[in-house]
This record gives sequence, structure tokens and C-alpha cells, in this order.
Amino acid sequence: MSELVFKGNNNQALTTSLLVAEKFGKRHDNVLRDIEGLSCSSSFRSLNFEETPYVNPQNGQTYRMYAMTKDGFTFLVMGYTGETAGRFKEDYINAFNNMEEIIRINIPQETPQELMARALIMAQKTLDGKSKQLEVASLKIKEDAPKVDFFETVTNSKNTVDMGTVAKVLNMGIGRNNLFEFLRENKILMGNNIPFQKYIDSGWFRIIEVKFVKPNGDVCINMKTIVYQKGVEAIRRLITSKKT
Repeated sequence: MSELVFKGNNNQALTTSLLVAEKFGKRHDNVLRDIEGLSCSSSFRSLNFEETPYVNPQNGQTYRMYAMTKDGFTFLVMGYTGETAGRFKEDYINAFNNMEEIIRINIPQETPQELMARALIMAQKTLDGKSKQLEVASLKIKEDAPKVDFFETVTNSKNTVDMGTVAKVLNMGIGRNNLFEFLRENKILMGNNIPFQKYIDSGWFRIIEVKFVKPNGDVCINMKTIVYQKGVEAIRRLITSKKT
């Protein structure tokens, strides 16, 4: 049963469309069709399915398959019915659970709560440093470059952080600007770096107003994207899935 599931490069328990086809006695092209026809959201698909090539050992030809997470597998096999299919689902669930336990024991990882706590600590340090800068700058505000309301810039809530802090705390080789680009490419953010409404509704992001004063005294307002704990974890999973 253990060969049904394996550990991915990102320490996730994974299976493949090939293994599903073999276990459930289906043609692989039909399993590919089933995956591509799933009525799931694009964000769920990107987090739980990844198309990847493989080489057939019999003819040396390169074909495509999908690697999938436990959630992706569960969504896929919902439509597979019958007594035999039910038994195979149980085998897979047990295999996923066993692999996840092996990964948990051998490679301790931060929980989403620990990840967010570290992000908030980093955000607070950033805020403290900028507050000291603001105290000095306030003595010559008329001469300085535009002044930013740092409280609103870094966070407007105890459970949110800005995108720069997300990039730092994830520490996955993607800086702030590249993180914005990555999220735009994956249709999470629009071209102006504002999230699509469905990700705001899902509790990933919040939009706040950031005020600043130009040297000529004009007050301007920009819209800024900040990230909730749920969003930090979702971004981490999305980046991880793309690196697998």
C-alpha cells in the first residue's frame, strides 16, 4: 500500500495519475481527462494538481501525468463508485495518512499558526524601526520626501502582514517584487496588485488605504494589499506546488 503515495520534494504526501489509473484499473488517458474535467476552482487546481512529464520505461517516450495532493486525489475519486472503488479509496487514504505521519515524524515543519506568528514578529520589528525613523523625520517633514502612515503600511490589524514580510517569512527564494509577479501570473492578483474578489472573500487578503503626503503638501491615497494567516499559508502551498 505504501507504493501508492510518496513524499514530494516539498515534503508533501503525493500520488500521481499513473498510480491512480493502475490502482483503479483505468486507462491513464481517461484519468487525465477526469482531472482536466474537474469542476474545481483554478486556485484549488493549482494548489493540488501539477502536470509533469514522465518517461515510459517500455518505449522511452515522454508522456504527461499529474502529481496530486491528498485533497486533489479526494476530489478526483469522488466520482469513482462501486464496491471495488470504495476499497481502493480506503487503501489510498490509509497510504496518505501513513506517509503524512512519516513526514511529520522525520521532518518537523512549522504549523500555519507558527508561520503567521513569525511573520507578525518580523512585521512588528519592521514597524518599530519605521516608527523610529518617523520620529526623526517629523522634525523636518516639510523638507522630506513623501511621508507614509506606517501603521497602515505594515498592518492595519493584528493578524495581517504586508507582502514584503510574507516574502521574508516564507524564505522560499522569492522576493517581494517577484512574489507580486508570481501571484499575478497565477491569477491571484490583478495587474495593479489588488487581489481578485474571490480571494478577498476567501479570507486570504484585505485591502487598506495608505495615505502619504507629497512634498507640495498634497495628500494622496493608495490601495495596499495585506495578507491574513490563511493567505500566507495558501501562498506557501502554491509556491511549493509550483516547485515540486
